[in-house]
Amino acid sequence: MRKRILWVLTGCFFLLMLFGTFFHDEVDGLFREQVRAAVPQKETVQTAVTVMIGGEEVPAEMTKEFLTVPVSAVKDGRVYVIEQVEVPGGSYFVVRLREVETDGEREGRIRITCGLSEGEEIAEVFTDTLSDGMRVRSIR
Repeated sequence: MRKRILWVLTGCFFLLMLFGTFFHDEVDGLFREQVRAAVPQKETVQTAVTVMIGGEEVPAEMTKEFLTVPVSAVKDGRVYVIEQVEVPGGSYFVVRLREVETDGEREGRIRITCGLSEGEEIAEVFTDTLSDGMRVRSIR
């Protein structure tokens, strides 16, 4: 009787291992934190300035370019950047905590002057449940 129970348990173990081999991405994805990805948008601002040339004031325009992100994505000058990590047999997403410099808020978006590059994805909402290097499921 004991041998039969041992064989059944061993068979169940190997079936679970086989199941996990084929469905590990789906099962693993169920337990990852889900984050919505946001792409920083480029904003150009022109401001009128006065420049001194030869002792004379001359009006001019100065152009600044910013990346803007949702207000909910920034907390204490930090954002979570979503990175894709390649591993043998696949890839997964992780979040990396990054310091950014901000320059005010306008229409629900914060201007980023330094710390982000165009095309990088960030977590749309900064939550305390995320941590640096944590595997996540990215929703676009």
